[in-house]
Amino acid sequence: MSSVAGVSPETIFRMLSKRRSLSPGLMRSGEYSEPLAGRLHGYQPRFFTNMGYCSDSEGRFRFHHPLEHPAVQAGFGLQLVIHPIWWCAGEEDGPLAKLERFLSERAQTVADEMAANCRPYAEARTNG
Repeated sequence: MSSVAGVSPETIFRMLSKRRSLSPGLMRSGEYSEPLAGRLHGYQPRFFTNMGYCSDSEGRFRFHHPLEHPAVQAGFGLQLVIHPIWWCAGEEDGPLAKLERFLSERAQTVADEMAANCRPYAEARTNG
């Protein structure tokens, strides 16, 4: 595998992101302080509790805009979690409209791929 933006694959894959909403109590328990499968992950204290955390979940920055986050204001690190779906659609659309459009477009892509790879489906789609 070649490098991405000049970063080697060994460096890129040293860390993984495990998506799971965790309660603050579970975070403080230390259950997620160890690497997972030998890899660093975003819920380890060094990335989650020892620095700022900012996410655009729900289609908006609920607590602070990243540049206004207290960690950034104080000159500390910030784990910034971005979900492209919120930023690749029209700004006039709300979160539900963005998600519904994504689902519709994804369904069309899957149908097109099925038609390209499954003759009975393509024939039924053409004749239907």
